[in-house]
Amino acid sequence: MPPENREWNEMIYPKIIDLKNDARAVAVSIDGGIVRHDPFPEGGNVSVRLLKFSSGATTCRHNHGEVEFWTVISGGVRIHLDEEAFLLLGGESIRVDPLRRHRIEALDSGAVMQTMWWHSRAAFEEAISTKEATAKDRPLLLVPAMLTPNGHMHIGHASGPFLHADVLRRIAETGDREVFVLQGTHGHLEHIAIAADAAGLEYYQLAEKNRASFQEALDRLNAVPDIFLKTEPDRRGKAVVLEVFKRLCSKGLIAEREHLVPYDVESGRFRVDAFVHGKCPYCGGYASGHECEDCGALVLDAELQDPVDLEGVPWNVAR
Repeated sequence: MPPENREWNEMIYPKIIDLKNDARAVAVSIDGGIVRHDPFPEGGNVSVRLLKFSSGATTCRHNHGEVEFWTVISGGVRIHLDEEAFLLLGGESIRVDPLRRHRIEALDSGAVMQTMWWHSRAAFEEAISTKEATAKDRPLLLVPAMLTPNGHMHIGHASGPFLHADVLRRIAETGDREVFVLQGTHGHLEHIAIAADAAGLEYYQLAEKNRASFQEALDRLNAVPDIFLKTEPDRRGKAVVLEVFKRLCSKGLIAEREHLVPYDVESGRFRVDAFVHGKCPYCGGYASGHECEDCGALVLDAELQDPVDLEGVPWNVAR
């Protein structure tokens, strides 16, 4: 091969990677019976992956701002794309544009796919404009972050999601858009139980007391939502949650998974959520048993490094 063509040829025909022996192609297990190989280092504007599916394995339904291109190497999968569902068999490919909701479901064991995604500002802006054009006549629902009723509202709450939602509402209403704001409180967090114990109150006594102060604060800010959900669920609320759960199960959108939970041998209690703190396994920042305060990653309780209790005292953990 002439020397002047060698570099170009190596760009077009890169070295074939042996997934069993190449150090870069480390297999990473994904929940739901999917094994991922990353032949190239993650990062930059382009990512390439190989996915191997167990029978019936499925990814979670999601969307994002990148362009994706999928090719089925062997076996077959069912693609759920927005409201459509269709088969993609060995040798077939499909491009998925930004913001399209999608899920991949394996038809048989051993199905292998190559996935590639890349950033495209033009494709993203086109997707945004298309969605805006089709949605302008539909009601807009704004759901700012729910409050945790373990204490009073502070200035960070006011300057964050609630005023942002109110500003968005007013902007949308200037264009005659019908807008609804849904707000409420989290009702099933350990933070509430900890604060209630410290205050000598029952769980829902403290929650409802703080919920009332939240609503009063929103009234003073003139950022009143159309609906404010109380902390303690009522009969109708429970029925709605159950109905939504059943629908998700019937459509195969709920994945059953198992994971380890830390257990304090000395106290004989499980340490989860607000009862355990430690270092994030991804960035090393401060994290409790559900998310990292620094990088925002979802962190399982058993993944925390150097776990401590509420007083900051390390304890023995059986995982």
